[in-house]
Amino acid sequence: MEILASPEAWISLLTLTVLEIVLGIDNVVFIAILAGKLPVAHRYIYFAMVFSVFVEVLNLRLLARTTREVVLRQPIR
Repeated sequence: MEILASPEAWISLLTLTVLEIVLGIDNVVFIAILAGKLPVAHRYIYFAMVFSVFVEVLNLRLLARTTREVVLRQPIR
């Protein structure tokens, strides 16, 4: 728990958070530019596919983080 008192840990967390936000916005702008070139009928399908892939990747990343944090103290019988 002493890592929570470390200023370096908080700075690293803040840096990673800012990078995730900036890169996420960058991806949204890129997808919007690409979708703007598609016919109207295909735009909704494209956005739905990209959104579903994004949610799935986010879900996998969160799952990976939580499974790394869980450590068994005793083997499961």
